[in-house]
Amino acid sequence: MVFFLFIIVLWWWANRRICKPLNGLISSSHKALSGADFQAAKNAPTEIMELSNDFKLLTHTLSHQASHDPLTELNNRRAFERKLNNIIKEQDVLYYLCFIDLDYFKTINDTCGHAAGDKILVNVARILKSNVRIYDTVARLGGDEFAILIKGCSLDKVLEIANKIKEDINKLTYKCEDEITSLSASIGVSPKTKQSTITELLHAADEACSLAKSAGRNTVRLFDINRDITPEKQPNMQSVHQINDAISHGLFVLYKQNIVQLPHQNTGKYFEALVRMLDNQGNVVCPKSFLPIAERYHLSSKIDLWVIKTIFDYYTEHNDKMTDIDTVSINLSSHSLSDKTLQSYIISTFSNNKLPADKFCFEITEKTIIANTNRARQFIDKIKYLGCKFAIDNVENADSFRDYIKELPTDIIKIDGALIIHMNDNPVVYTTVKTICEIAKAEGQQIVAGFVEEPQVIDELATLDIDYAQGYYFYKPEPFIPENMFKVTT
Repeated sequence: MVFFLFIIVLWWWANRRICKPLNGLISSSHKALSGADFQAAKNAPTEIMELSNDFKLLTHTLSHQASHDPLTELNNRRAFERKLNNIIKEQDVLYYLCFIDLDYFKTINDTCGHAAGDKILVNVARILKSNVRIYDTVARLGGDEFAILIKGCSLDKVLEIANKIKEDINKLTYKCEDEITSLSASIGVSPKTKQSTITELLHAADEACSLAKSAGRNTVRLFDINRDITPEKQPNMQSVHQINDAISHGLFVLYKQNIVQLPHQNTGKYFEALVRMLDNQGNVVCPKSFLPIAERYHLSSKIDLWVIKTIFDYYTEHNDKMTDIDTVSINLSSHSLSDKTLQSYIISTFSNNKLPADKFCFEITEKTIIANTNRARQFIDKIKYLGCKFAIDNVENADSFRDYIKELPTDIIKIDGALIIHMNDNPVVYTTVKTICEIAKAEGQQIVAGFVEEPQVIDELATLDIDYAQGYYFYKPEPFIPENMFKVTT
């Protein structure tokens, strides 16, 4: 009897002191994975409490890194867009959105170096935070673009804040080539109305900022719908509504362009998927007419998701056709790198073995990578372990390429077509292409030359050890499927 009582007491003690805290730790891990907060373990053995505290600290650290810009410690674009999503629902609260764009920052970066540029960005971030309240939202959207969401202030007060920020930025100086120069910024301000959508609010602030630059820079401009949506700008707004309508109803079609292998010009195994939009009459709209607008107004990731779903659905239904290809290349915009829905869809598809991941390559432009290196690396790390390939598109700067390529586990680089077009008639361009190729090969990358339009350039590509070529000389874009393309609504 004593023995059984001892066992019962021991079981009770183990359950209370060990099993229950461990179950709590497991529950906490599930909450952390879903993004919810949790309490560290209490009244548990020292080891479990320490593990629980370390786990909570780690999740808070990762959460902070996911929502903050590593250089300035401001909210990043992803966190800022999440905040915008929330405030759009607050019908009775007055908000103002400010866009701050530093004037001539690219020239400063190129002339004085990235270290000087980073120091300026950190100082600007400090100025922005010092001029607003703790419950206002300050973010670095990327590069030299910042945003502030001001809550519950009058218009006069908001304009006072914006002008104070401008004046404080004017007090910042930087030294370059023994010359001291003052900094300046263009600021656009837009009110949130009860009818505002996120797209319209972002457009208004962006338009006001552009007008501030056009007015001579170093100024503050308030968006006025009656003044600033002029007849010549109306098509731009119509395009935004047209893109939204196309996204809602799946009014896109897929094209493809074959990429040939050098030197024998073998084809048919590797192609890039291209998207076209349909207008209200069913006519095909070229990408230059809608993709830049979609990127500007944060609609591009939805288009990317449509493209990915369409391709994945087609090859899931026609799996036998996968044997005929080596690589399907799909473009990703900068906004897709932080789109959880898109990431989850890719991971789910390949995790369920619906498609061979090694047949798919995702392309990210060099411009996007330079502006969002950490975000690009995080995205690539999440997807690449599934077996996918990654390519860097529009590579044009040998110095930048040398810096970032070591940090990214990519497989392919695509040299910007403008360099390929002029490489035979411009020695400087040829040297740039040659240097990019040498760096790429040293890093184990395959190389694709874009915009190949003349036969004279082909022999030169082979001497540079370029693996593939793409362009109108070989193939023009053609429908992804000869028959009518089915549509998938996101």
